[in-house]
Amino acid sequence: MNSNSFAKDDFWRAIILYGLNQATYKIVLGQSLIRFTEQQKSFISMNEVAEDFFDIYLERLRDGEPQLVIPNRQATMKRIVNDKITRTKAIERIEREAFNDVIERFHTVDRLETPMRFYEKTDKGLIIFNSIYDIFSNHKNFEQINELNARWDLLESAFEIKRNNS
Repeated sequence: MNSNSFAKDDFWRAIILYGLNQATYKIVLGQSLIRFTEQQKSFISMNEVAEDFFDIYLERLRDGEPQLVIPNRQATMKRIVNDKITRTKAIERIEREAFNDVIERFHTVDRLETPMRFYEKTDKGLIIFNSIYDIFSNHKNFEQINELNARWDLLESAFEIKRNNS
């Protein structure tokens, strides 16, 4: 079976459901990409990504669920959020410190890069490709959005189980 037999949303689903998750960053980035797609943005500065990442992550941290697989460790995002710094400083730190792996590895499933890409990283930000617009523009594909949220819930539960050594 070759990659031409898969639809764009099959690749999205593979990335979200089967991509390696040591933390919930891939899910946050997925949500952010959907939000920017709904705004019809074709380019997103890294500062905009960092700001949206911060807003999504901050909201999710209110539940108190772990966002990282390794017990007794805090994800970079959680450390930034817990530091007593201004929103502007937090977003600057996110832009510098929080994207080390997730931006580069988003399109990876089982250590292999998917042939379908949804963005390209440049020095200034992300160029959004039509492939993601085909899935999410005009508020399409609620199933994929719900699946992304369910995956986040599942990851948090799995991280919690690992922390409690259940």
